[in-house]
Amino acid sequence: MRKLILVGLLVVIVLLAIEVIERIPAVDEEAVAAVADDENLMVLTFGEAPDSGRIAGVDYHIVQEGETLESLAQRYFGDEAFAEDLAIVNGLLQPYEIVPGQVLDLR
Repeated sequence: MRKLILVGLLVVIVLLAIEVIERIPAVDEEAVAAVADDENLMVLTFGEAPDSGRIAGVDYHIVQEGETLESLAQRYFGDEAFAEDLAIVNGLLQPYEIVPGQVLDLR
């Protein structure tokens, strides 16, 4: 009886782990590979950035969970007002939604 309960608990744990793993957003590996192949580009995906001014040498950004166009415009260009410009440069249509793993052109 104890073995049956332990096996049942193990099955529940495995099923829960699978559900959690399936909720992890996928990274657009093709886009990341294309960026990674260009030796002349620098990609910044996390960490602190200056509050204002363009970050020299950063051409692309890989979107992380919780980021918005406004937060990225503030980080890279020093003003949330550049969010719409960022959307247009990247060919986004309104409502300008971005998703984790998406590669944004900052040039």
